[in-house]
This record gives sequence, C-alpha cells and structure tokens, in this order.
Amino acid sequence: MVNKLEMLMDLVKGDNSMQKKRIFDKNINFENYATFKECEILGDRKGVKFIMANNISYDVPLSLLKKWFKEPHYYFEKNKMKNFNPKAHKTSNKEKVLKVRRVLKNTALRIYLTDGAVYDVAWDVVLMACEPLYEHYRGVGILNS
Repeated sequence: MVNKLEMLMDLVKGDNSMQKKRIFDKNINFENYATFKECEILGDRKGVKFIMANNISYDVPLSLLKKWFKEPHYYFEKNKMKNFNPKAHKTSNKEKVLKVRRVLKNTALRIYLTDGAVYDVAWDVVLMACEPLYEHYRGVGILNS
C-alpha cells in the first residue's frame, strides 16, 4: 500500500534527474537554489512551475501549495494588498492561479489567486516541500504541521 506522502510526491513533478548530491544550506547561493530564474502558471491554471536559478524545476498543484501555509499571507481587493483576515476574507477551493511574480530580488514568488488570496513562497519553502535531497526536506503538505 502506498502511503499518503508518496502519493503527494507523485503529484509534484521535479525536473531534477541530474541532481544526485545532498543539498545543504551552506552550499546554496544565488546561482543555484536561492533564487527563482522564472515561474510559470501550469496550463490549467491550477498550479505553478517553480524554476530555480540552476534550471531545476518543480510543478506544484495549487491544492498542495495551499497546504504549505495555514492561510494566505495577503488578500488582494480593489487593486489594494491587505493583510489576510480569515474573519473578513473567505477563500474557495475553486480558485485558480491568476498571476505569479518574482519578489524580494527573485528569492520568493508572489502568487495571486482568482479568489483574492495571495501567497508569498520563498525558495527554501519549495525545497522543503519538493526536494528530497534538501537537508531540511519535510515533504509536500506537511510544512504547516
């Protein structure tokens, strides 16, 4: 029987077939994992492709990305960014990715959803969730635990 974590990892597509060595924080820099080279919205708008500076990439479905955090960081409404307030803002399970932009000198991505929720995702969060060779790897969906 396949455990739940293995099933979740199967959903994350990583283009890291060349990567064989363990990844330690002391070896991370802006030319490998500490910055995003680019980012893409997956074809169905229900996920994001994280492309690191060294061209290693991870396709992450939105349903899993949302499990990395207890709640969104911000809420975008009427062209204004506000701190997320769970009492005032409701999120949905039908949202899609509206847009993605690099922030903080490309060390994080800001992901805007169609329901107004906004998530900031830093490089180390992606590695913790998606890269089994990373020294602080904890797996998809368990960062919020």
